[in-house]
Amino acid sequence: MLRLARFAFTVGLLGLFMSHSGAQQQRLFTNGTPAEVAVARDRGLRHFQERAIQEGLTGPSDVAVVHADVDRLSMAHTRVQQSYRGVRGFGGEAIVHFRADGEVFGETNDFRPNVNVDVTPTDQSGAAIAVAKTAVYGCSDCLTSPHSHARPLQEGLREPGGLAVQKNSSTAARQKLNSQLLVEIARAKGTVDAQRRPSGVVKVDVRQRALVDVRTPETASIRRMVLAWGSSIVDESVTADSIVAWVPLLRLEELAQSPLVRSIEPAATPITNRQRQEIR
Repeated sequence: MLRLARFAFTVGLLGLFMSHSGAQQQRLFTNGTPAEVAVARDRGLRHFQERAIQEGLTGPSDVAVVHADVDRLSMAHTRVQQSYRGVRGFGGEAIVHFRADGEVFGETNDFRPNVNVDVTPTDQSGAAIAVAKTAVYGCSDCLTSPHSHARPLQEGLREPGGLAVQKNSSTAARQKLNSQLLVEIARAKGTVDAQRRPSGVVKVDVRQRALVDVRTPETASIRRMVLAWGSSIVDESVTADSIVAWVPLLRLEELAQSPLVRSIEPAATPITNRQRQEIR
């Protein structure tokens, strides 16, 4: 009996060890090592490339990763940018969120389906740049004019054939803001056509506040800042470096200027079990 008891105990320990090892092996993301970020980039890219045709894109090559990270909760987030025949345009972004085991749990998708435009450059004189700046920022001299809302548009605007509508690459604060948030900020300022149909990615309430996910390692400091502006906190996670809140649109650029803020995105839309099955 003693030998049988020892055997059962040994088998039990072995089973516990194997179960623990299996659980460890299932975690794709832990503390955001370069290798884990690479996995997040690859998984996020494949997630959207496999659905490119379904999303109305011309093919998998229309999707490229622009950023990926793993937060303190061991959850990964991958942002991709849509292009058309090698040309990147304004909007057309998507973000997918993964749990530690690699399962998709949320997505923000603003792909522009069925794009069909001629991207061959026909005007090198700068007229296209002026038209784009006027449409997006409300001024044609944004490269020289000191408008508070108009910043120099450099990379995308100066590339031959570019759609001339990319975010300002020289302003660190604006780089932290999702492109669709920039559109809604411009709408709130009256610098874009008020009749222009919202994308639906950014939720805006009657008080002109946007529902955003602010990524910051200093959640307490940022919470105090946004509450002073009349914001409403929806969710806060110190371990995830995240605050989800309704924040006034006209305060988002000021918020992005804080060195404590890493990024500001539209709050992710949860994926239902039915949607998750469709994705798979």
